[in-house]
Amino acid sequence: MFISIAVALPSKWAYKYPTNRYYQLDKGTCWAFGTIGMLEHSYRENGIRKGFLKENEFVRLNVQSFAILMVDACSKHPSVCNTPGDEVINGSTEGGEINWFYSFPFLYDKILPSAVCPYTATPETQFECDGMEEALKTNPIKLNITEMITTYNEEQTKDLLLKVKIPVGFGSLIHDTRYYFPCTDEYQTICNGPNAKVVECPEDMQYLAEKCAYLVYPMYTTDGEFNYHGVVEPEGGHAMVTIGYNDEFVTHEGCKGGFILKNSWNNSVYGPSVFETARGVRGSHSVKYFMGDLTVEEERKVCPNAQDPLNWYICDDDCVKNEELHNTIINELYQAYKLKCVNPEDKFCVDGFDYYLTSIKADDKTPLNHYYVSTFAKYDTNGNKVDTITLPSLPTSIIGMIFSPIDEQLEILHDSEDFCGHYFFPYCILEKHLPFWGGYVGSHFEVEWDDRSYLVNADQNKDFDYSFALLFYVVFFFVAF
Repeated sequence: MFISIAVALPSKWAYKYPTNRYYQLDKGTCWAFGTIGMLEHSYRENGIRKGFLKENEFVRLNVQSFAILMVDACSKHPSVCNTPGDEVINGSTEGGEINWFYSFPFLYDKILPSAVCPYTATPETQFECDGMEEALKTNPIKLNITEMITTYNEEQTKDLLLKVKIPVGFGSLIHDTRYYFPCTDEYQTICNGPNAKVVECPEDMQYLAEKCAYLVYPMYTTDGEFNYHGVVEPEGGHAMVTIGYNDEFVTHEGCKGGFILKNSWNNSVYGPSVFETARGVRGSHSVKYFMGDLTVEEERKVCPNAQDPLNWYICDDDCVKNEELHNTIINELYQAYKLKCVNPEDKFCVDGFDYYLTSIKADDKTPLNHYYVSTFAKYDTNGNKVDTITLPSLPTSIIGMIFSPIDEQLEILHDSEDFCGHYFFPYCILEKHLPFWGGYVGSHFEVEWDDRSYLVNADQNKDFDYSFALLFYVVFFFVAF
């Protein structure tokens, strides 16, 4: 069911205090994080409204136990979970849907606090939750879902956000991004690279060559933006939580407007090889950045996003040798300046040297738009410049697979756990996904929380164990300038 409200929509809106980021790690449990993320915000808003929680408090709910219980519920009621491509119905926590939870009222009193057992990162431990059965016997958290509201496009979801005033579930296809690089002199390193796949260049694109190297990358940039390049071919699905939207934000690829999403991904380089189908470089931002309330420079104080090449400091020879400037770059500009070779086997660079970005500029050539031409200086361990490396025109997701800041700088330039972890999903991609089965769905649960679910009411509910109901604290957004 969907209920629309007949009012003019503001150009942007976002929930002010999303709970801290979380990580699904190397498991396909995004659906569980999406569901728990929705419930966490609902629980918090209800608690504040009734005076059970302070405005800066929230309780982290348990993803590990939730996923285990959902697998069991789906095994008993397979008709609910029989969604193509999802593996929960086959006895795995890998792959599910947010809306399934609505169909299992017998789980409404089985949402546990996160402190009962930790989330685990491997499939081998996916059903481990020591203490879960005992905690369920005296679990105080209880809810009832009176209605599920579902949306299927941009306008319906924006209407819903403004109606309920809290984050809602987001489920969408994920497609691969396919890059073709002409086998000209400029791209010989790619065309001759290890495991490179060389194919006929697409006829509808002007590559000025017969053969092209073909690389497959995910549909997101180093800057926390979902993107597309060429043909959209579905690869899977992903669930997140919609925190808000901004009709005015423009992505690096020129898409205007989209949803601001709380994601469950790490900011990291996944690979390591350029030539393997990999997840590439993941970066994220704060909600305020995607709302247009912070400039790029201000955002670096919150989410440095240090593995994005567009955030690396451009360093000349004087910069390389100026230690006083290094402190300014790291501690005041919040940028990385010294780089390392990620994977020498790719033949772009070698180990044992320091690298510095000396130039990066957008390439406006067609069809290789939204790519960047970058140049790096190579220094030996004695501080002597020994070479200059100019990479061919590449997207930042591939540049970040060739060079990366050294580990010491990544440790200093750590993204805020309170505010980072958000991505931007443009409407233009949403529209491309809609024709496909399961292209997009938004979800909201109308939840009634039993008063016993809150620690402040423990004295009135002696039969329940509140020892796991640990309070976490929302940090109010502040950037010192």
